[in-house]
Amino acid sequence: MACTWFPVPDILIQVFTHTGFPIHRGAYICCAAGSLLPQRNTILFITFVVILFTLIVQGLTLPTLLTKLNPQHADHDNERELNALLTERSIQFLDGYSGSDGVHVKMKEKLTRTYAQLQKENALTAESDRQQSAWLKDYLEMELKVIADQRTALIRLHKEGKFFLEAIRLKETELDFWISTVYHELSRL
Repeated sequence: MACTWFPVPDILIQVFTHTGFPIHRGAYICCAAGSLLPQRNTILFITFVVILFTLIVQGLTLPTLLTKLNPQHADHDNERELNALLTERSIQFLDGYSGSDGVHVKMKEKLTRTYAQLQKENALTAESDRQQSAWLKDYLEMELKVIADQRTALIRLHKEGKFFLEAIRLKETELDFWISTVYHELSRL
């Protein structure tokens, strides 16, 4: 089955019709019909308007929506804190439990050891995070100094005329991107 007004290789026809590309399948069906579609321009215009409207609405509303919702990422710190809280709650439950079988005493001892271990891990993690944050801040500040030195070298090379202006501007653009990335990372600390 070949398209009369737009040549489509047979391998693409097989890929598009068998791999789950619904948009491509629809385009292929329109193409394989053999005749031009009536109101083709209207269909294309409506499709363009719907896509454009959707992108504009999403582009304008999504950032605002995300700032209002402020989604939280699940991380290991929250999980460790939750484990410690639940373990503490279990110990409190076993304190109030009265039984004569002695199982609850063994369980309470085990949970007490687990709780102490979780508290120790939480303290170590918090200290490690503080040290890592301080190290990262020092590292990013050193990157800023390297960028400043490279920018000075570019200015000197431009004055000496050793390189084309386009190459120097390209490197300046790369440095601008790099410095904006570093400042963004610093603002997150």
